[in-house]
Amino acid sequence: MKQLLSLLMVGSLLFVFACGGGGSDADTFNELTAVMEKLTSKLEKAGSAEDVAAALEEGAEAMKPLAPKLKALKEKYPNMKSEMPEDLKPAIEKMMQVFMKYGGTAVKVAKYATDPKVAEAQKKFNEVF
Repeated sequence: MKQLLSLLMVGSLLFVFACGGGGSDADTFNELTAVMEKLTSKLEKAGSAEDVAAALEEGAEAMKPLAPKLKALKEKYPNMKSEMPEDLKPAIEKMMQVFMKYGGTAVKVAKYATDPKVAEAQKKFNEVF
């Protein structure tokens, strides 16, 4: 259950931080969407604790360069929860679809949550934010 909440919390944070407007903001949003799609796909296909840990570690590494951009978006758009830029609505809808799929991987991650490699990889992933 803790893993599920962690995954959903990360997804919510990503959604809030990723919402921006304009060219470079949209690019950041699309980069984030691509990273999350790849992570979700790898987690869906994972068949062992090693696979889950590897997917989470790869996701964390892919997120590192995005972290400063996401922080800048959060500062630029502090009221994003209530004020969503029109030009990003299609991208946000796509991101929400990805988050729904990502949320579905929580059961698989939870299945291997007691594995030390998975726990460490989850910790690394969460630290990116």
